[in-house]
Amino acid sequence: MLAVITDDFTGASEIAGVALAKGYRTVIETRPVHRPDADVIVIATDMRSLAATDAANLSAKLTEQILALEPDFIFKKVDSVLRGNIGPELEAQIRIEQKSAALLVPANPSRKRTIANGIYYVGKSPVAESGFSQNRKTALSSSSVVDILESRGASKVACVSLDDALSTSGILVGNAASNEDLSAWATHIDDRLVPAGAADFFAAILDCRPAPQRINGAQVSTAIGTRTLYLCGSNYPSSREAVAIAGNHGASIVGMPDEIYYGDKVNSDAVSVWARNVESALFKGHTVVVAALQIQQGDCLSGRQITAAMAEVAGHVVRRNAVDELMIEGGATSQAVMDTLQIDHLYPSDAVAPGVTRMRVDNYPDLHITMKPGSYRWPDEIWNAK
Repeated sequence: MLAVITDDFTGASEIAGVALAKGYRTVIETRPVHRPDADVIVIATDMRSLAATDAANLSAKLTEQILALEPDFIFKKVDSVLRGNIGPELEAQIRIEQKSAALLVPANPSRKRTIANGIYYVGKSPVAESGFSQNRKTALSSSSVVDILESRGASKVACVSLDDALSTSGILVGNAASNEDLSAWATHIDDRLVPAGAADFFAAILDCRPAPQRINGAQVSTAIGTRTLYLCGSNYPSSREAVAIAGNHGASIVGMPDEIYYGDKVNSDAVSVWARNVESALFKGHTVVVAALQIQQGDCLSGRQITAAMAEVAGHVVRRNAVDELMIEGGATSQAVMDTLQIDHLYPSDAVAPGVTRMRVDNYPDLHITMKPGSYRWPDEIWNAK
């Protein structure tokens, strides 16, 4: 059994999709940690939103619990552009596992995210000059992976290349410009090192292992339900583009009402009315998109409050059996919905596209949930299926 600790929900979904596509029986767990009947257990957390000390403490606790299950190894999934408390979380895991160092390869060449000479690139642009720095939540003052990680709490970081002798301590960040580089780094993993990185590196590590004997125990199905709800909880430009695309495909856009968005707190009565409007559209057989389309100006809800309101709407329509396909973008929105619905386990059934995974859940047998990171685009297959 292999284990993965993630720092947000869409990261867990992405990793589970990778494992599923390669034939591994996979489960995502959100609260308890126990040994499931699966080849890969993915622990979904919200560590990225925590204070550094709290994130490190949770990382240590989860590592201890997972070690009791005797996995072959524990992979640490990080954000591909290094958001979150990567240093404190990894250092806690190194300590609990009694390893000497971590090999961190956050590059995702499949998405044109690479590291060369210690500089992180998105396409041909250093990350601090890319679109990520147009978003205040992801803005960076440096494109150096060492600078980024040190600014976010890492105490000892070095960037290394494939022909370098690896240090015996700290966090070692591997330069990687291609899938071939990732494959080469995967062969460097040994008992001294905690493996860590983005989805492409995890895929490379799985490719170095013997092929799994069984496919995921979930019933694999590509049939998309008739009542689909999209929760667009991301503020990336691609999210607004996705809303427009959905509208062009005939979806009903049910945006957050101004009386909710421009309040100083979430108006539960107004949210209930909003949810009933969404439910009504779904029962008419419509694909419905829920989003906050307002341009931020003056007083309005915080991002966390907007997320909570969307999760409340999702909880209403799911409990009323008004939806059979729930599509969520953004890790914070995914986490809020899982908390609202009290979902502890998810079982991947379809790797729709890289980073986009469709799953079943125990609590709601007629429901499928599909997630993706906010910075990823919905694939054409999603719209073409409608």
